[in-house]
Amino acid sequence: MRAHEFQTKTALNEYRRDVTAQSYGDKLIQTLANTRLSHLPTDLVNPSSLAHTAMTPTAYPNKSIRVEIFGQPVIYGPADAAEILQSLKLDIISYILNVIEQRDPTPNKEYTQWMARSWINGAGKTKLEDLNRDDILSAFNVGKRRRLINPEHADINKFKTWDQFENTMHTVYDIDELRGSNDKQERERGNANTVYEDGQVRVVVPNDETAACYYGQGTRWCTASTQGHNFFNTYNKQGNLYILLPKKPQYEGEKYQLHFPSNQFMDETDTPVNVYSLLSDGYPEFLAYLKKTEPRINSLIVFANDETLKPIIDQIAELADDYLWEYISEYEFGDDYWTEWRTEQAIERGYVDSDGEVDWDRVHEDDALNDYLDFNDELRRSYKNILGELKSTPEQIREAAGEMQSSGDYDALGIEDMDIVFSHMIYENLGKSDNFEIIRWIDNNIMVLHDTTRGPGVAPAWTVKLSSKR
Repeated sequence: MRAHEFQTKTALNEYRRDVTAQSYGDKLIQTLANTRLSHLPTDLVNPSSLAHTAMTPTAYPNKSIRVEIFGQPVIYGPADAAEILQSLKLDIISYILNVIEQRDPTPNKEYTQWMARSWINGAGKTKLEDLNRDDILSAFNVGKRRRLINPEHADINKFKTWDQFENTMHTVYDIDELRGSNDKQERERGNANTVYEDGQVRVVVPNDETAACYYGQGTRWCTASTQGHNFFNTYNKQGNLYILLPKKPQYEGEKYQLHFPSNQFMDETDTPVNVYSLLSDGYPEFLAYLKKTEPRINSLIVFANDETLKPIIDQIAELADDYLWEYISEYEFGDDYWTEWRTEQAIERGYVDSDGEVDWDRVHEDDALNDYLDFNDELRRSYKNILGELKSTPEQIREAAGEMQSSGDYDALGIEDMDIVFSHMIYENLGKSDNFEIIRWIDNNIMVLHDTTRGPGVAPAWTVKLSSKR
């Protein structure tokens, strides 16, 4: 269904969608372009079409990623993601505003323009689906009428981002008190399975929305929302939601929700956590259980074993090394200083013919005159350093992937994201300016693919291929 078909007829004339679209349209598109692919709404971008779920589109503008937007195949890159979205401008803007309008609880949509602006100011860090989760705007609206909102918070326009507003509401106010409801009453438990339990943690997998809300009490998860739209069914149809209930919590309300199909691992505030540290350090026995029962976990770099990672590392290193030698050869061919030096050396060594011209056949037979890297110290050091990164050990790759996820700039990285890890390592350890070509080449050409025909529950076989399109 095209986005313009989503437009609601209610309240459009009251807040003027056309004015909002004109004022914020391009910024809405840019914000969407800055959003991590795995965080894009599933009715906008088909998640099964994503080649790299962990990356932010504009972070790798040279990488070609084939996705489906509104069911239509689109390639992100090598053009910037914003340019791709601009080609669908009217549909994209209409879709975004429709989502925001639906999350505005007021009949005249008085918060819609502020929500659009706050989402833009958040630079895509807030998922569209998280705007007004648990219908917190209704609580704010009712609280204002009941004079329960402090004067410094009563003007919503003073909040620049959605996160700033939401954090203030949760830390300063009792949301149920603002609503004037008794939502803290005993809730139905719904249908759920305790799939794992030991002395440290109980792990529950909800089978319905009621259970997701019950075990998600006190969290900000969109799957635990009792007001507004609940996204449990959206995530559940992709795979299990694991809710971790620590038996010895480090603080009140400590909970975690893990969803491996979307690479999203959150604490009770819906803040991403380092799933490797969480499970390895906190719940190693549950991790052992997951390694036997959750196929996706073994496809995350931080949990993959040496036997899986080593062949992939070797394949990437071999392909990248071939490219480096092509690049070195081209550089050598265009280096006039190298040609002048070889000519001088040839004349000094008497490699000339009867006409006094350089005998290049004799030059090519002299190994001392054919090692360009021995002549170009800077290029030799660069090649050696890059080769060192390309020949990283599996443990170094796992460590780098963990650090990338811990930074908050990435979701947990899957094995299909190994090229991103290599690019990141070269960038971080060697610098971008001197190594731009190899970073660009890896981003735009290396594909790590798995065999999708092997069936559910079967560890995929991985291979590395070259392609300029995904």
